[in-house]
Amino acid sequence: MNLAWMLTFRSLRQSKSRLALITGAVTFGVCMILVSAAFFNAFGSTTSTRWLRAIDDAIDSASQLHHVQSDKADAANSVLVKRVDNPFLIVDGKQIHGLYVDISATEHAPDLFGITWPKHGEFLMSQGVQDLIDSHPEVAIAPRFGSASKGLLPYQLTTGPDDLLVFIGTSLSDNDMAVSVADFNASMPLMRNGAVNQAILLIGLVVLLFPVLLLVAISAALGSVQREQRYAALRLVGATRRQIVQILIVESMLGALLGFMLGLVVFTAIHPLLGSISLAGRRLWLADLTVASWQYAATLVATVVMTGLATSQGMRAVTTTPLRVVRRHRVMRQPSAVRIVVIAVAIGLAIYLSVGVKPNQGTSKDAYLLLTDVVLMMVGLIVVSPWVIRLFAQGIAKRSARAPELIGTRYVAAHSRQISRSVSGVILALFAGTFFLTAISQTGDAINAVTRGRTPLQRSAVVLSDIPERSAAIQLAAQLQTKPYVAQAEAVPFVAGAWNLVPCVNAANYVTTSCNSGVLGVNVWAPTGEADQLIQAKNREDFSEIVGRDYAADTAHETYSVLVSLKDAHAIEHLRTFLATADFMPAFAVPLVSVGSEADAPTDTGFISFMTALVWAGMGLTLLIAVISMLVSTYANLLERRRSLLTLRLSGMKVGELVRMMLMESIAPLALIALVSTGFGFSVGWVMMHMFSVTLDASFTPAIVGALAAALALAGLAMLLLAPAVRKVSEPASNRSE
Repeated sequence: MNLAWMLTFRSLRQSKSRLALITGAVTFGVCMILVSAAFFNAFGSTTSTRWLRAIDDAIDSASQLHHVQSDKADAANSVLVKRVDNPFLIVDGKQIHGLYVDISATEHAPDLFGITWPKHGEFLMSQGVQDLIDSHPEVAIAPRFGSASKGLLPYQLTTGPDDLLVFIGTSLSDNDMAVSVADFNASMPLMRNGAVNQAILLIGLVVLLFPVLLLVAISAALGSVQREQRYAALRLVGATRRQIVQILIVESMLGALLGFMLGLVVFTAIHPLLGSISLAGRRLWLADLTVASWQYAATLVATVVMTGLATSQGMRAVTTTPLRVVRRHRVMRQPSAVRIVVIAVAIGLAIYLSVGVKPNQGTSKDAYLLLTDVVLMMVGLIVVSPWVIRLFAQGIAKRSARAPELIGTRYVAAHSRQISRSVSGVILALFAGTFFLTAISQTGDAINAVTRGRTPLQRSAVVLSDIPERSAAIQLAAQLQTKPYVAQAEAVPFVAGAWNLVPCVNAANYVTTSCNSGVLGVNVWAPTGEADQLIQAKNREDFSEIVGRDYAADTAHETYSVLVSLKDAHAIEHLRTFLATADFMPAFAVPLVSVGSEADAPTDTGFISFMTALVWAGMGLTLLIAVISMLVSTYANLLERRRSLLTLRLSGMKVGELVRMMLMESIAPLALIALVSTGFGFSVGWVMMHMFSVTLDASFTPAIVGALAAALALAGLAMLLLAPAVRKVSEPASNRSE
């Protein structure tokens, strides 16, 4: 082993840059793996949902055993709770989720991350709610929850600092919908949706880590030709097979361990920054962004194994036929046309699904076929990519009139298998990302179109509907009329649970349509243009006859609404604060609230927005890794082709022409693979929308083109950074030993 160490360190003194590059690549790869593992662990954590599951279980039990009353012992060891999304607990269009709790009969409160349960009038809020209060000092938001704040909730109750949650102490003894919870540590069986989400995240993690591992392998194989010949010469002068293997082990272990340690240091340094990363407006708690010990160990093992395999892969002949290694000329094996079989099957299946399945009539069997087609398409693209790159390069070479382009494309055609491996991660990421973005391309617009087109209200108008008592509605309107931010307020009938019956003389204050006489029935939830959105009648009796005849509406029982016209639409938060503390509804009953100024607000698409952000982040990171892999691979080619580059320089080719040749060899395959993967991803996304959606069409996301253009521009700039290296390796002084 001493010989191995001696030869390794002598080799390192001659190729410090190679070791630095390998160490840097392994460092980057390890850091990416650890960051991905941290986010995967945070997304898969059930800490913030376990207590919610306990409440849901209590609600299910209460609904099944509603006739059984809990005894005093149960009440003494439990907390009475009720979940309510109160429309008055909205700030800037963001819903604050409320949990109302009652501990008046509790003697031994159940533990929930050490929380001190709020008493009547007290409240605890999440960090996100505190940030909202701090960012709106002009609006008294805290009084909406109670009279005394008891601080922040334990962070474990939320997924991140942007979650909006408040625990409000109140009296629930007379509320039939409240449930008693004695244990908040509920079991979390893996639900179907949770399994799907975990599977999606796992697939995304594999797609992201695949190019990272390839980057490590490419970097570890750097300069394999020179090392292969060097070790073959050692075999010829007497070194044993065991000694050569020891040298390879020491060399690979040194690069892997240095890279792992530096990657660990970098990850530790950037770990505090992970909590500030926002995906679709959602941050995660830094305490949840952790990596388990076994994941550190697995990363170390994977790094060492990948580096060792990549180091020894190209030098297997050293231990068998060293004489042939020294004298041979490496001939790259060309990909055959057999590679098109898998992609041909995938294309055929996609054509069958698009032709054989009628629009919006896809079945569960068709869904499984589509999933099979997606997997076949990804595998087929990876398998066929060397063949496609070779055909593309040969076609360009036939039409090239200048030496740099001709030599570059011929090199690509001859080394299409090696080039394909360096960009295969791009295939997976762009195909999967484009497929997902195509599938959800119109979802947000469709939801927004429905919600934005549903109100005929003025921007300054607010409607509070379904108030049971007429006297309460009249009293509320009178109270609102005295507020400095209210221009006008009045109580009107709310007919058949749909129409607010507004006198025509005042209609223009609240809706965009006016009428001269009679009454106007306003349905704020009907889509714009529908006949039932605005119905004009002579009087109350005439209106009841019209809606009863045309819409079979039950007008016998009516409640009441209060229409409010604000002097300034931005005063809505002041109005919400007042309504949250006003007493005009039965306990825990909330009115239906429509706000004109929020009709055009984009709808929060929740999980779709979150997954879209993850897809964009994954594609961006994959393209970045592809550029780095291309840079490392190109540098490796420079080291291995120094003799041919010197020959070209001596033949009269300039350094600029050599750089242009390298650009052709690197960027052209990347651009080709990116376009092909994106095209196939869009096509399969279109097939899915054809099968399962009649209202939404598959539309291409132009931002993908911008991302690809930016990645190619970055790749071009990165290649220009290698110009000094091209000049150096092609100089006669650097090739004296060749």
